[in-house]
Amino acid sequence: MAARAQAMSVAALGPEGHDNALVHWSEGEWSFLALPAHPAALSALVRRVALAEVPPQYETHRGGRGVVVVAPFGTGGRVVVRPYRRGGWMRLVNEKTYWGVSPRSFRELECLVALKQRGVPVVEPVGAAVRWRGWWSYEAWLVTRYVEQSQTLWSWFASNPGGEHRRAGLDAVARAVAELHRAGAYHPDLNLQNILVRSAGGAVEAWLVDLDGATIRSSRTDARRSLARMRRSARKLDPAARYITPEDWRCLEAAVQKYWNE
Repeated sequence: MAARAQAMSVAALGPEGHDNALVHWSEGEWSFLALPAHPAALSALVRRVALAEVPPQYETHRGGRGVVVVAPFGTGGRVVVRPYRRGGWMRLVNEKTYWGVSPRSFRELECLVALKQRGVPVVEPVGAAVRWRGWWSYEAWLVTRYVEQSQTLWSWFASNPGGEHRRAGLDAVARAVAELHRAGAYHPDLNLQNILVRSAGGAVEAWLVDLDGATIRSSRTDARRSLARMRRSARKLDPAARYITPEDWRCLEAAVQKYWNE
């Protein structure tokens, strides 16, 4: 443990160099980047998931690009361990190996930390891992806090919420999307499956997840591209418009514009 601690170095600093410092360390073929709490626990967890040594108390969920694991972590709460997997036709050729000296999981973690510092409601980052395979090829994992009792925006729509609850949900999602673009970010694949919502009484909260490939610029970005992607997602998931109405889109787009202009 002492040798590993000596190998750690500050990779990125939060405001004034304190709260959200990221530490980077290596263990043989593995590299890690994480917030400073529980580095040993992060390493052990990702290795266990990578080797498919998942104990019964862990949950597994199959998503669009492989299986994610929900596991207890640290002194309380749970985290999601998400492997990086290719989609489309590329997954038939090469599903999980990437190339480059700047791993995708590290870039996504840094993006999450930066957006959280700017007040964007993204899922809470914990850490990222890479297993190097030679010739700058690697496999990657991202670890984030699990949002308990949440569901995807699509699942929320499919539950057919009504009245004030529906309006509160649309407003929470609109604020999240607007804050993303006010922070200068561009999400390459914002859709109904990577926005989480959670209802508590009459209130609804929203979080943005899966920011692989997201970028942050120095000025505000246009939210219309994200809204267009969300509409395309809705047409695929709800082609008959049984759950998402034209009025929903009018309310959502108007609220995004309102919050973007604040």
